[in-house]
Amino acid sequence: LFMGSIYKIKNNDIEHEFAVKTGVYSESIDSLKNKTNWALFFNDRDFIKNIDADDGSMVDLVSSARYIGKLNKFDTFVDAYGVYEKTLDQYEQDFSYKKGLFSIFVENKVKDMFVFSNLFRLESCTPINSTDSKTTPNFKYISMGGTGTLPGYRLNEFVGNRGFYDRFVIGFIGYDLAEFRAILDMGEAYVSDSDDLMEDTGKFGISSMKTSFGLGMTIGEKYMFSVHKRLDSNVNPYQFQLSYIYNY
Repeated sequence: LFMGSIYKIKNNDIEHEFAVKTGVYSESIDSLKNKTNWALFFNDRDFIKNIDADDGSMVDLVSSARYIGKLNKFDTFVDAYGVYEKTLDQYEQDFSYKKGLFSIFVENKVKDMFVFSNLFRLESCTPINSTDSKTTPNFKYISMGGTGTLPGYRLNEFVGNRGFYDRFVIGFIGYDLAEFRAILDMGEAYVSDSDDLMEDTGKFGISSMKTSFGLGMTIGEKYMFSVHKRLDSNVNPYQFQLSYIYNY
């Protein structure tokens, strides 16, 4: 059950949209166990194993706020949102946690030749009741690596209950719908014992940060082929990727 509101302001070449939403949802999660132990085409390459998901039931309160700015006068697009999620412990359930997320995306075009964009996301999760009967579900933790975050690293290579992710892109608009991109991904996930969502959210540094650099080319408006290299190690350094671009 959710309720929300949207406000729109338009002034010549500038559009602002503000949205807020809050609600309660209840769900039951079935256990997900990875039993895959075979490979496709290459006998020595197994599929990357998924993390087993906890099963149980939970009732959550979720509140979010979002701002979308179409600053056409400056050829700039801004999308920022925040989400706060908390289990309602007065209901009978298996999980107990609270989680916060903040994300901002900015894109700027220069003379229809170059595109600069940056996506920054900060997440934090902490248990409310760390007893054996109520825990934080592992699928609410931050998983880094792979196609969703750092493509130079293997899927779920490092996880934690605090984390951030940043992607900076420089694009050159070529012929038709093709665009050539230089992509720098950086991020980190780590474990904090604090029950305060904001405490230790800045506990990351240059020495422990994971980074990867990639070069890509868009195919039409929806697809991109790219190759990425992790910058901290030469162990399995290159990852090839075909991406489907979906703006939401």
